[in-house]
Amino acid sequence: MESGQEIPALTDTAAEFLSLIGLKELEHCLFAETLAVVGTGDPPRDKAEGQWWMAAQWTPYRREGEPVRNCILVQARFRGWQDGVPRSSTLKAFVTPQLETLEQEEQECLELRPHPTEKSTHMVSHQHGMTVTKTLQEGEVSPQAEPQCQSFSYSQAELRGLLLEGASLLLLRVLARRHTVPPGLVFPAIDTDGHLCTSSYSALGIQRQAVGSAETEVFVMERAMHTSTGVSTVWQSSFLPNGRLVQMMQVGSPTLMLLQDESILSKSGGFEPQLPFPKEPLNWEEDIQLCSWFLDRKNSSPTSGPWIPPLPPLGLPALSPAPHLTTVQLMGNKAANTACPSLVCFGETEAQGGQVVPSCVLKPHHAIWVGPCPPLSCSSP
Repeated sequence: MESGQEIPALTDTAAEFLSLIGLKELEHCLFAETLAVVGTGDPPRDKAEGQWWMAAQWTPYRREGEPVRNCILVQARFRGWQDGVPRSSTLKAFVTPQLETLEQEEQECLELRPHPTEKSTHMVSHQHGMTVTKTLQEGEVSPQAEPQCQSFSYSQAELRGLLLEGASLLLLRVLARRHTVPPGLVFPAIDTDGHLCTSSYSALGIQRQAVGSAETEVFVMERAMHTSTGVSTVWQSSFLPNGRLVQMMQVGSPTLMLLQDESILSKSGGFEPQLPFPKEPLNWEEDIQLCSWFLDRKNSSPTSGPWIPPLPPLGLPALSPAPHLTTVQLMGNKAANTACPSLVCFGETEAQGGQVVPSCVLKPHHAIWVGPCPPLSCSSP
């Protein structure tokens, strides 16, 4: 079934934000964490009624007839109670470094005996767009109670900037580590019914919250999903400076997810002023035409145009499953002899003698400036 819905627009702020998320930044967001599920009544909240768990890690994504892609596997599990009935849910998503969802599956089970209810939503991207398949099973599986299935198909034009649940959980970690949210951060999304909607993100500021018997500063954000019917679902999440969750709750829900392990606080650091992210990629000086170069273990030679002086082997210990990324020192503000770091994404690599030898092509406007220095300048030796 084709959607035929009004296409939610990706805001310019959201598009720009996605383009500036770096691989190194994502690396810091790949970890597992666990929160206790507790009631929202009066303290004490030390009696857990369930558990919420989330993890993100690099993984290969395989699909028949297509090359293997390196992506981020985002998983989450919840187990608790709803009106006295056991409830559980799972999430599994394969997300690209650009936060595009290749495939995602969500399952929810309400263990009401003797008539349990199971819901699942499977979304998979393809060359024409994305297909969403919803399945509902009420009661035990039997010829009299067959699953009900419904599918939605969306075109590529409808999916620009689409941010699904797994990618959203990863985005929240990125925002938490920056402890800032750009105004107007709104993405197209898909609601629990499989319909297109919008998802907005906003900052509620730095607050103090309890973790066990301790108290700490947290960065609080709000995420709201706005459906075409005018109904909004709102979540509020609190994060430590390192991107780890302290508290998460759906507004109006009788339960919340809460960090109870005080030992996490000693590793969280503190909130410090952040350098503003540049609005545009690095602009090379007009008189410099840096085209490309190949870094070899023994020497470095230009392939065209003016070039950077020879650089030593990078000496990375081993190939990483993550997309290849390193930091080299280029000279910025040469009069002051200041070295500034610039992130450089490499294409193909090969291992030689335990080291990674990158084949690098870097063209003007393709580098990403991550330092506080002015734009870099390069000259031939």
